[in-house]
Amino acid sequence: MSHEDFEKYQKLVLEDLSLQERLKTFVERTDFISEVVVSGAERGFDISREDVENELRLSRRNWHKRWI
Repeated sequence: MSHEDFEKYQKLVLEDLSLQERLKTFVERTDFISEVVVSGAERGFDISREDVENELRLSRRNWHKRWI
């Protein structure tokens, strides 16, 4: 999966309130990642656990750079 594919999934999440609510219910990181993989596959995206982990790390790093 490319970064572009993940961005498309993120855009879809922002447009789908029920999917947002579903993703918000997960407290454990591993459960959240599993749900992203499953919900992405349900919508035709090929997203691996590693893809999600990488995007989460990148997002956290960018947040730190911006605010710290």
